[in-house]
Amino acid sequence: MAEVKTRNHTGSEAFTVEIERRDFSGPVTLGLRVKPVRLSWSAFGGPAQATCRAVGPAGRLLDLTGLLRCGVTVRDGQGEPVWWGFIEAVEVNLAAVSVRVALADLANRVRVQYQTLSAGRLVGVRATTKAAEDLRSQAEYGVKEHLLTRQNIDRAFAESLRDTWLAQHAWPITRLSQRTKPGAPQARLICKGWFETLGWRTYGNAEGFYANDEQGPGTFAFGNSAGSRYVGQSFAPGEDVDLKTVHFRLRNVGGAARAITARVHTDAGGVPGAVVATSGPLDPVGLPDTAYGWAQFSFDDPVALSGGHRYWVSLDPNGVNSGAYFMLRIDENMGFAGGEGRYYNQSTGTWNPLPPADRPDTLFRFVGIADTGVQIGAVAARGGQFFPRISTLTTGLETSPYRAADRDCLAEAKALMALGTQHRRLVLASVSSRRDLRFFTQPDPAEADVYLDRQSRFYTHRGVVMRPWPPPVGRYARLAATNEISLPWDRRRVPACFIAGAAYEVPTGRLRIRTMGEG
Repeated sequence: MAEVKTRNHTGSEAFTVEIERRDFSGPVTLGLRVKPVRLSWSAFGGPAQATCRAVGPAGRLLDLTGLLRCGVTVRDGQGEPVWWGFIEAVEVNLAAVSVRVALADLANRVRVQYQTLSAGRLVGVRATTKAAEDLRSQAEYGVKEHLLTRQNIDRAFAESLRDTWLAQHAWPITRLSQRTKPGAPQARLICKGWFETLGWRTYGNAEGFYANDEQGPGTFAFGNSAGSRYVGQSFAPGEDVDLKTVHFRLRNVGGAARAITARVHTDAGGVPGAVVATSGPLDPVGLPDTAYGWAQFSFDDPVALSGGHRYWVSLDPNGVNSGAYFMLRIDENMGFAGGEGRYYNQSTGTWNPLPPADRPDTLFRFVGIADTGVQIGAVAARGGQFFPRISTLTTGLETSPYRAADRDCLAEAKALMALGTQHRRLVLASVSSRRDLRFFTQPDPAEADVYLDRQSRFYTHRGVVMRPWPPPVGRYARLAATNEISLPWDRRRVPACFIAGAAYEVPTGRLRIRTMGEG
């Protein structure tokens, strides 16, 4: 990252600050002078942060503490919006006392993730309590989740901790402190862009990875006779997913050299039906002959599966041989609740439950993938409680959408955006003044449309000078060789640079830009 500074050539611009009610029904009348001090923007979310200063009577300044999560719009002298977001925190300085309230202290939906420890020092299974919620707070500010993690406690302890935490944090907390240098009453509004509210909700996804790793003692032989020609496992995805790889715990008995394939079937009344896809062949030579190992089968073209439908995955050993066959690990405890294992008896033409009679499952892992743009859309839909419209993109990159543990939606979205697209460009995000969220592809550096001259002024490709607000964030800029903007330097000598972020200091008229190299 690099920093370039450019000075506002029209620093006398008059800005206005508008504050909107939390329900977006109209403006709030303050009776105070409020001016922006610093505005910043990011290519990864649009308006990022803003600081505004208010002066006036002490009583009216204290009223500002009731404006948390209210919308904020900063307009320029032409009345155009240049920054928008919400009030994250308010600080009021009254003579020798400071008052601060902030949304960072607020949580109105609380869960506790905990793990027990027995008297024998044995760690128990990790669990998460149901959420405790304050619906009045949620109606006022929106849903703001918090997950506490604790070790060596039981369920009763976790639920008591959850309920007490909610009671203490469901509404804003006031913090008082003494000022070391008393001064005139004033207030500071600390604002954030709407994109940051994705961090208020958590995201988890149980789809895209289906597995049974239960280590039971059971085994089943197949490919050794016509009576056990094939073996299969059923499962039902909860949402649409593309199946990419399947894994089974196998052992090669007698040095079988026949290539194995995996097949995906539709369901035909509780047994495998029509084959819809066949994996590439697996050379079994590498499978262990005494222990069991995970054998992976891949589909060249991911298999599109529909949510809510049952499917089967079977293994075809490519013939039978009583002296060279395969053993499959099974689970008599039925650790996977969403399916069952069966084997095919070629002599009778039937798919039968795996023995014993309680219908065990196989040990398996089925891995689905989805376009990361689709995943970004799902994350944003989960966390985007303040966005009337969300539009995403197709990246051409596919990964597993499964998430074993909840993570806040902002962190999840940024992680997916950092993966970029199939063309190795980043995924950017912007939020409009109407709070519409859009994800899109970073532009091609060869199509840079912003230029910076020797006097540190930005121009469009038509040579029109640009105001420093809002800055050309999310675009590529080049350095112009002369004041003639039509003659930029050769790209190989001075490559275009990506403008990742910018901050505008209103009192000084200085714009500071963060740039990111093409690499």
